[in-house]
Amino acid sequence: MSADVLVELGTKGALAICTAAHDALEKAIGEHGASAVVAFPETNYYLPLANAFLKIEAKTLADCRLIIEEAKKLDSHKAASNGLHILALGGVLNKGIATLLCEEVLAAIAYLSKTHPHQGCAGFLTDTLLRALGIQLVDGRIAGIAVILGPAKDEDAAVQLARDLQSKSVVSL
Repeated sequence: MSADVLVELGTKGALAICTAAHDALEKAIGEHGASAVVAFPETNYYLPLANAFLKIEAKTLADCRLIIEEAKKLDSHKAASNGLHILALGGVLNKGIATLLCEEVLAAIAYLSKTHPHQGCAGFLTDTLLRALGIQLVDGRIAGIAVILGPAKDEDAAVQLARDLQSKSVVSL
């Protein structure tokens, strides 16, 4: 599959998710009101992706509107208000970030509406669980995964990086 086809699919997917998130948010505001509280269980970071990428501490559905607005900027090749804008790969990574942000809003709405997590699904991974997993990653009880993008400066550097990751029980791709 060519890069152009992947970019086209990513573009269509980002638009579909951003549209779905916008529509779901407006429906949720109609049902619950703009001041309805959104939150994931047992986290101190509100909606963690929005907090990390955009520095938005979304506490209400009204705050989620800001996230959707910023996601739409990223999806249309514009910088977010905090300056986030990745120029590499023709800006297609911004569409991926926009999609993640919109998916986070959709998940928050699902928690508010009590339709998530679904039967057999863990749902949101709490801070406590992530810290426990982090300790297990560090001490080697579970393997981590590293996806390496782009070429190494030379073959020796690539071999050294792969061996270093393997020595830490990290699967390298």
